[in-house]
Amino acid sequence: MAEESKANLKEFNYLGLFKIKLRDISSHAVFLEKEGGTILNYGMRNALMDLTVRKEEKVMIDMKREIMIDKLISGVEIPKQKSFKDKALFGAPTSYQTIYWKGRNIRPLTVKEVSILDKLEKKEK
Repeated sequence: MAEESKANLKEFNYLGLFKIKLRDISSHAVFLEKEGGTILNYGMRNALMDLTVRKEEKVMIDMKREIMIDKLISGVEIPKQKSFKDKALFGAPTSYQTIYWKGRNIRPLTVKEVSILDKLEKKEK
């Protein structure tokens, strides 16, 4: 980030719970010539910020996002999906078949949790 821009950085207060101040931001990209065009091969964005919680706890956060593209597939058609317009996510149709809370490597369900799941399964049918 340019030194001139750092002077204009502001501190953001989120609902009085914590404050964030961006200290620096940088990015780096590598492009390659492939298949008659230029494509992104590697991209990195780094953000350095201060997080203050309850005025006394100050933490510095160094966030890095990276993307590396090692294979380019052209001519792929992305299927068009019907956009979700319902107010409840659970009303949307799904092809999900596994009952994920049964038979997994998780803690055993309590009697109350089993009762809630049974009621939901009965409602669904």
